[in-house]
Amino acid sequence: MAYGSGWEVSESAQFWESYEEHIAGDERLEDLIESFVWALRADSNAGPYRTNVVSTFWFTILIGPPPFFLFFDVDEINQVITLEFVTPTP
Repeated sequence: MAYGSGWEVSESAQFWESYEEHIAGDERLEDLIESFVWALRADSNAGPYRTNVVSTFWFTILIGPPPFFLFFDVDEINQVITLEFVTPTP
């Protein structure tokens, strides 16, 4: 599959709430999320920087400080990736 073809990326309401709380205004973290979304469009579930939690639910770690978990859902049938929420690592 060519980079960026066929996959839709959406964001849940919970994602935007957590984004506003933890990420908004930090240009470096905003750029990390944007770059990660671009990579997801290229290959939704491969690579060393993504971990499958259960079924279609995945996460990645955005390097900090502080580091953040970014959780997302991958619907391979409909080719939709939904960003679910972002939270600081414990």
